[in-house]
Amino acid sequence: MAETVSIDIGGLQQLQETLRILGTNLANMVMTATEEIAADTRGAITDIYPGQLSDQFDVTVGDEGGLASVTAMSADPYVLWYEYGTRPHAITPTAGKQALKFVAPWSGAEEFFTLVHQSERAHNGTIALKLAMHTSALERWTEAIYALLDDLELG
Repeated sequence: MAETVSIDIGGLQQLQETLRILGTNLANMVMTATEEIAADTRGAITDIYPGQLSDQFDVTVGDEGGLASVTAMSADPYVLWYEYGTRPHAITPTAGKQALKFVAPWSGAEEFFTLVHQSERAHNGTIALKLAMHTSALERWTEAIYALLDDLELG
């Protein structure tokens, strides 16, 4: 599973070269905003995916081919199972073990089972992650462009 947002900074670099006003480095402003989008994305992942699942994501910032981008990606099977759900399946003790031990969330007591039939419903966190990433990108990159316009006294 991977989600990416990007903006073409090649055109912005051409604009910067054309303007050469106030020594403003628009590409740097956009890349700074892109780093902020990455931080926002990490926060959104923590909000959307519970516990240790949020640690299974890599969030990277790229600036190749004239595109500034943020990519959130996880190849961890547990993330995919959480995201898309699973069919009911048997969970049994591993070799040498006689029972499965769980801590009951309602009581905190340890419980033991020899067989568990489990399924996981689909959580569809990708939708919320896409929304968070695209909202952050729109806000942060727009702020960077408006900051340049303010510097040029055009905004």
